[in-house]
Amino acid sequence: MKGKLKGIKENYTLSALLCVIFGIVLLIWPDNTTRIFCMSIGGILLAIGVIKILVFAFTHDGTLYSKGNLLLAIILCVIGAWIMIRPEGVIRLIPIMMGIIIVLHGVGDLRRVMQLMKGGYEKWWIALILALVTLGLGAVLILRPFQSVDFVVRILGAILILDGASDVWILHKVSVISRGVTTVDVEVTDEEIVVDEEDNREE
Repeated sequence: MKGKLKGIKENYTLSALLCVIFGIVLLIWPDNTTRIFCMSIGGILLAIGVIKILVFAFTHDGTLYSKGNLLLAIILCVIGAWIMIRPEGVIRLIPIMMGIIIVLHGVGDLRRVMQLMKGGYEKWWIALILALVTLGLGAVLILRPFQSVDFVVRILGAILILDGASDVWILHKVSVISRGVTTVDVEVTDEEIVVDEEDNREE
């Protein structure tokens, strides 16, 4: 159980650090990063479509399923090619997609706030403020239309840095509280063992 919790903590910490790193990259190179991201998505979709077409060409059996796969392959090729030729349309969707991800992060932070409250951490309200700020900023990215893509990408970078940093802080506090609870449980168990041994001796 202890190893499993440690693994979960390491995964969350890695995710938070990646958020910070990606946020820094977006702040420094907003235009290049978004274009590379979009071109990569377009290239992947186009490659999947081409592979499906080749599979159909060599293995098609005339069934409805095979024809459906061919139609899907053509759609993937068209979408992938369109993204690679006109990445600007997808770039404008990136803030919305990232806003949804950040809102989900905020919901996860709220769950960890509950852990801090149950663990008796006195300054749990700081974690609550950070979680609410993360939720609010994610909602802004989803709902607020910006004219400048570079501007909104830089804002997204700053939000990712804040989100990652707050995740690291909240995780650290949850870990401290969890270790404290475990230590108390061990001490109570040891005391019970001592009491049981004394009772046995008296008998």
